[in-house]
Amino acid sequence: MTTFVFLDTNVLIHCKTFTEIEWKELFKESQKKEDIVIVVPYMVNKELDNSKKYDKKARNIQNKLKELKDVEFKEDITLNITIFPIKWSSLKSEWIEKLDENESDCKIIAEILVFKDNHPDDVIYFVTGDNTPYFQANALGINTIFWLDDQYKAIFEPSKVKTAKINKLTDLKIYFKNRENKYELPIQNDISLDDFVVDEFPDFPDLMKEEKRVIEGIESKKSHEMDEVMTIKEAEEKGLTVGDLIKSLGRPHLEKLFSAPLLLNLKSREQFKEEVLKYYEEIKEYRKYVEIELYLTNMGNRPFNNVNIELYTLLEKDFDLKSKEELEKPEKPKIDRTLFPFSSYSSILPMQHKEYNVKYSSPQKIEKEKNDIWVFGYSIKKIQHNDTLGLYPITIKFPEEFKMKKIQFICSFKHDEEGVTKEQKLTLDVSNLI
Repeated sequence: MTTFVFLDTNVLIHCKTFTEIEWKELFKESQKKEDIVIVVPYMVNKELDNSKKYDKKARNIQNKLKELKDVEFKEDITLNITIFPIKWSSLKSEWIEKLDENESDCKIIAEILVFKDNHPDDVIYFVTGDNTPYFQANALGINTIFWLDDQYKAIFEPSKVKTAKINKLTDLKIYFKNRENKYELPIQNDISLDDFVVDEFPDFPDLMKEEKRVIEGIESKKSHEMDEVMTIKEAEEKGLTVGDLIKSLGRPHLEKLFSAPLLLNLKSREQFKEEVLKYYEEIKEYRKYVEIELYLTNMGNRPFNNVNIELYTLLEKDFDLKSKEELEKPEKPKIDRTLFPFSSYSSILPMQHKEYNVKYSSPQKIEKEKNDIWVFGYSIKKIQHNDTLGLYPITIKFPEEFKMKKIQFICSFKHDEEGVTKEQKLTLDVSNLI
């Protein structure tokens, strides 16, 4: 009979090196001399893979695992690494009901359950320092060791003789969605009014041209023309909208509709024209802003709680920063008189989860003699390990002339976890901005 000990990621990261742990101390009450196999589950190895680029300890652990795989590194103790994931469809229905396929901890527990089912004559243990997988594994009949319990601390905890140096954690990373880091303005500011009208209002290509009024004979002909298609009263009785009625009248009648606005619930040509001109100026201003999307990734092996991020940058005069929520897109005018101008809701956060509870503080300007300092920030209730979170986008308005080729953001972090996440710098390349 063999004793198999499955390890959670936190055991490898926060405890003594697995080769230093006295594994036989855990089972000293057993009268039989048994072989012990230390098992690194597939998901644990994958989490180490994700951390090794930024965490020196994770790199060292992986090197040690490769060196000692299937090797008896102590008397009667060998190391095994799972290199392929289990198929979720192979789980028993009662397991599937209780485990979440999207959770790393649940995948580890599922692997142990399948292994336990296939090795009924062996003893299986799971070692973890996290409460959730501990309770889940226990509930599903797995022998579980919580290494933070007083009875196990001496076996697992590393020596504290070393100098108490504050760790510079790099688990949290903030970055731009645009990995190429090249940005262009959505449109040139000198777009002609005629081109704009053709693009935005294709049904009214001649709106800005001199109006040829056709008033004569409208009163005498309007009855005949409406009878050819449909009267207003008939349209209302059938529940048709103004848009439906315009379509029923056909484009040849649009000029007459502009000249006789009382026939329908339509704006006059002059009123509509004024609104389009105003919209044109507003949209030119709106399109001077470039949208910048930011993401936060937790590349560690544990969640981060109550994360606060502060970002600041130094910009030349006449730049402007707004959150995307503050920068409202101008409302496109319509020919009909809208009684209830409701706008459809669309989320600006592509990757959100209700438990994150993201909040943000809008950009604030601190005016200086030459350049201005801009400060804004985010607060996140919780971000799970190996997870990525979309933050509220910001927008930057560029003046007509500026000297800057790059914009640098300094990002500082605060959170409830031990250690300090060091400052990060984000550089925005605006050298090719049109």
